Amino acid sequence: MLSGNVFEFRSIGTGAQGRKEYSFELTLFDDVSVEKESNEYGRRLVYSLKKMNKGWWPTITKQPSRISWLRVDFDRFKDPDESDDDFEMVNSPQRMTEKEMDLLTQQLLKEATKRPTSFSDRLSAMKKMRDECSALLGQYLFVCNVTLFLIHFYILAVLLSRFIANGNAIRVATALQLLDVVHAILGIIKSGYQTALLQVVGRLTMLFIIDGDPELHITLSTYLLMLVYFLIEMFRYPYYALASLKLHYWIVTWLRYTAWVPLYPMGLLLEVITIYRAIPYYYTSGKYSIEMPNAANFAFNFGAFLLVFVLFAFPLSKFISFLLLPCSPL
Repeated sequence: MLSGNVFEFRSIGTGAQGRKEYSFELTLFDDVSVEKESNEYGRRLVYSLKKMNKGWWPTITKQPSRISWLRVDFDRFKDPDESDDDFEMVNSPQRMTEKEMDLLTQQLLKEATKRPTSFSDRLSAMKKMRDECSALLGQYLFVCNVTLFLIHFYILAVLLSRFIANGNAIRVATALQLLDVVHAILGIIKSGYQTALLQVVGRLTMLFIIDGDPELHITLSTYLLMLVYFLIEMFRYPYYALASLKLHYWIVTWLRYTAWVPLYPMGLLLEVITIYRAIPYYYTSGKYSIEMPNAANFAFNFGAFLLVFVLFAFPLSKFISFLLLPCSPL
């Protein structure tokens, strides 16, 4: 709508603030008339306004303050002190096409309205990067599983020949199994992390109990328990290594998903025997215990705790692990 030197526009459309009615009122320096209006540009409405009185305008609008969204189209701007030839010569290489200006405007609006990256967006980006690097990750998993297999194979070979006087190698090898948990959390492998976490934490707890009781270092049950632990890995890591390269051999797969049937109950029985044998030593020695009097006025006996644990908490934790076994056995 045009009234003298006031140009008023109202329209319903989709813009930076969503679909709504957008409007503005522009008070020009002098009276104008609408010479042409067109929607041929698709995304924009073009109104050509012509001065009613010829002459140079010192400003476009009568408003004293600058309008932030109002821009001068330098492709059509003409300085009265400059000839047409000079203007063409200076500005022709620097002109921007209508399409380029439209793309630049869209890019600026997109940057201004872009929301901060959320955690889910970052996670999606990590998964996308994982998919793009799937070949490299497959090679990494192959090397990782082969290395873990060799470490466990070495310790198993030593166990078969003699007892290990220093348990550092066993502790390190067991702690390295936490890589399976990390891989599952990061989404590098498809299996869940819960079963692997319960298994590794359980084994590290057993090593902690055995390490604190010197009498357990030379018992047959401890030797057999370590033998079962590392024998399990002899079937697990070869399967993982081949699977990382998308290779499947029926004998490896069969051993992977069958070995746990005798080994799991055997390991469970040996863990119960080991904890049962450790109770008298920890109860009488007071190791890892808290005695009164103390500032907290609290007493704790690790031997009594092990008795309660083996009677109640231990069966529950193993039952939960057993329920998760079909998804990721041992």
